[in-house]
Amino acid sequence: MQYWSYQSTSSSCDHNWNAPLLRSLFSNVEADAILSLPLSIRNPIDKLIWHFGPKGHFSVKSAYHLALENFCERRMVVLPPWTDAASGYCGRKCGQPVPSTPIRWTKPHPGFLKVNVDGAWSDQRKLGGVGIVICNELGAFVAARSLRFGFVFSALHVEALAAREGLSLMTERGLLHSIIIESDSLQIVRALLGNSSDMSVIGHIAEDSKAALLGIIGVLIVLLMVGLALSL
Repeated sequence: MQYWSYQSTSSSCDHNWNAPLLRSLFSNVEADAILSLPLSIRNPIDKLIWHFGPKGHFSVKSAYHLALENFCERRMVVLPPWTDAASGYCGRKCGQPVPSTPIRWTKPHPGFLKVNVDGAWSDQRKLGGVGIVICNELGAFVAARSLRFGFVFSALHVEALAAREGLSLMTERGLLHSIIIESDSLQIVRALLGNSSDMSVIGHIAEDSKAALLGIIGVLIVLLMVGLALSL
């Protein structure tokens, strides 16, 4: 594995594929597919995953939906004309903007530090950027970090990287007690709180973050979008 990947000099928790080697051995399509696979910093053992399910675990339900999807693709049904009018009405309703409430940052609870993590992603360039800011109970600056990543395949991928980088920064600074981690990604919050092994597409990164969480005493995971607080 050491020939296929290397550790980044900009981040202690970022392992990258050896792109030149991969491109010399595989076609561009195959190399791009490999390069988009997230790498763990813990070198876990290989596992078989069920890629038709969101968590990588096989289930009868996911197999049923897969079979149903394949069946429906082969059996296209012409809908009655009245459904065109109904779909047009629904389309107009669904296309209307949903009013949103502005999100305001709040100070952490007394004795706690707040770690805000976020990511941005460019689909065309397959690049991602993450930002981490840590503040104390007074709202004063403690630490921050921003990084850029290549071969990022989705917005979820970069959000997972942001969470892992945030935990890495806390570990480096010795901030291992009374921490609030705030993210606007529901999937990442759920991944961090998951008890079972995560074998999804971002499973390696999520498991790295969960391993880091074990070294922190008193962690509160907050979903920024709705202000939902969940604790470990």
